[in-house]
Amino acid sequence: MQGVRVERVSGDRRERDDVLWFAGYLEGEGSFILDKARPGILTSRQPRISVSTTDFDIARKVAAILDSTVSKPYVPKKVNHSQFYKVELTGSRSIGWMMTIYLLMGIRRKKKIRECISVWKSAPVMQSSISKLWKKSKYERLVEQWSMQLGLL
Repeated sequence: MQGVRVERVSGDRRERDDVLWFAGYLEGEGSFILDKARPGILTSRQPRISVSTTDFDIARKVAAILDSTVSKPYVPKKVNHSQFYKVELTGSRSIGWMMTIYLLMGIRRKKKIRECISVWKSAPVMQSSISKLWKKSKYERLVEQWSMQLGLL
């Protein structure tokens, strides 16, 4: 079963409110991760934003904000645990979000974001990554603009 794609509602006010809501949600429930490099699969460590929740409506909202997908429900191995959904974003797009919400995060999250950005900056750029930069959505351009205004780019 593939993930569920969610449509975004456009509008600058809505997008700003989404960014603020998302930052608050990540502060409490999200993870900023550096995947380990694996020979033949990942040549360098990849940054990732990950959210897991038992609430499908929240997973859909996060996926809509990130222009991502909601994973199929994960069935827990322990009987007394609930099924949950994951939304993840990796690579340059996750870095863009980290830069955007950086000033809204607490000390511990800021430290992890700085680590992710530092590793990402030192990684070699692949040609496929460059071509993806030309296909930015309006929302991604807005995130980039805010990041530049905040001095994070």
